[in-house]
Amino acid sequence: MGFKKFSTNSFRASSPGAAFILGAMICAIIAGVLVINALRLAAPTVPVIVAKKDIEPGQTITEEMLDVKYYPKAILPGDRITGKNFDNMIGRHARTAIAAGDPVRMRHVAELAPGGGTVAARLSLAGHPEWRAISLPAEASQGLEVEPGDRVDIIGTIDAGDQVTTSKVLVWAAPVIHAPRNTGETDREGGIVVALKPADVERVFLAMTKGEVLVALNPLGEAAGQHSTGVKLTEILATQVEGN
Repeated sequence: MGFKKFSTNSFRASSPGAAFILGAMICAIIAGVLVINALRLAAPTVPVIVAKKDIEPGQTITEEMLDVKYYPKAILPGDRITGKNFDNMIGRHARTAIAAGDPVRMRHVAELAPGGGTVAARLSLAGHPEWRAISLPAEASQGLEVEPGDRVDIIGTIDAGDQVTTSKVLVWAAPVIHAPRNTGETDREGGIVVALKPADVERVFLAMTKGEVLVALNPLGEAAGQHSTGVKLTEILATQVEGN
């Protein structure tokens, strides 16, 4: 008999032990199902909200990023997101990275974490615990589409009277850690938030109090080293006179 002619029907017809083997297979399947059910009864599983894909710090959490898996209740963290606080999580921001498949926890969500919100989380990610976050006036970045992760130069202009107005770059390549949402109008609500060294915080606050500050957006990539001595109004006027 050729192999091509061999079939399950011929096996059943020609082998008197076929029914026994088939019955044994069915019994094995039933036994496996019973074992699984027994294990579930011994270690009950519960639905758990997990990350469907890797979620980066600062990302807005959406339903599309999440999935539901079943895990033994005994091994789950007590601060996991459940149906009770699921709605409060959607639209919030990731405080830390969440790996795909990991249960989503309260401490992962900036607005729900006891340690602070999104801006504080992004400030921590800068890797400089001595740095502080400050908000610049809305007009400082007017007309610029600044986003978190961008870097800006902060320029201060102070009028000391008698045409000694001075403009100088106070901070080079300050990291932006928060930018207000675009309301669809010309400007955004509020100003951008930048992370600065304590000494730079003092310099910028002084310029904001005694004058005004504006920002210049840096190009993508590593910021090149810069230096400026500033410029006085008298110098600009002198240049104009010489040009005439």
